[in-house]
Amino acid sequence: MQSMESERKPIRLIGLDLDGTLLTSAKELTERTRAVLEELSERGIEIVPVTGRPLSGLPPEVRSLPGLRYAITSNGAVTYDLRDNRVLRSFYIRPETALPLLKTALERKLVYGIFDGGYGYSDRETYERMVSFFQGRAALPYVLASRRPSDDILAFCEHPPIGIENIWIVTKDREARDALADHIRNTTKLHVMRTAERDVEAVHGSADKGMALEHLGMHLGISSEAIMAFGDNDNDKGMLKRAGIGVAMGNAPERIKGAADFVTGDNESEGVARFLEKYFNERDGVLWL
Repeated sequence: MQSMESERKPIRLIGLDLDGTLLTSAKELTERTRAVLEELSERGIEIVPVTGRPLSGLPPEVRSLPGLRYAITSNGAVTYDLRDNRVLRSFYIRPETALPLLKTALERKLVYGIFDGGYGYSDRETYERMVSFFQGRAALPYVLASRRPSDDILAFCEHPPIGIENIWIVTKDREARDALADHIRNTTKLHVMRTAERDVEAVHGSADKGMALEHLGMHLGISSEAIMAFGDNDNDKGMLKRAGIGVAMGNAPERIKGAADFVTGDNESEGVARFLEKYFNERDGVLWL
């Protein structure tokens, strides 16, 4: 870990993972964190959500942040200019690559689906099971906002309306999960990752949060050294390493903390806000840049 005093670089862009990082386990953005982000945005720093969620899964309290213009979604597969309502950069999985994997998941009776056009799609049975499972849980609003059922998911994937951003497969069986991840790595060129204990996700081989954040920086004339990134999981590792300042959450596994320049508090104790306040020298309630 580095010393903050010796590594106080001029930051112009901050990339933020959402689940397990910016948001609490209740999937909320605290008032303290929001206030810090608003202050930094007013000072001209770009605040960018960098998430595994599709675009429709961005929480309203994040979308409504003043000055928010860009978002990186589906683990780096798609970068959006929210103000101009356009895609800046995208990497889609070919249907001929996706279909065999989805058929394998179907044969193994696993829960699966895809992201396309900023939404998550799965067969109707899976969709209904998800809605039922998340009843009364903090993630239910996210599921309802971002998921749509399909009566024939394989046919849908064969002719995707826009492009397959992400394939996700869920299983409680750890051995089955690891075997499936190995199968995808061995039979495709997709980028495979775990984003939760039960999940296996795959995106285009060129899709990565770190590369997407770096590319957005280039688009804005911002060097990697002027980028700060926060994350807590394997899909965040790339951006923690590529950013000038990579900050792992206190709730991150040790392998992720080891890839970061700094470790802050966990997402339940407003670790993002605490680090930003300290980094930008909070004095009497004012952030000084």
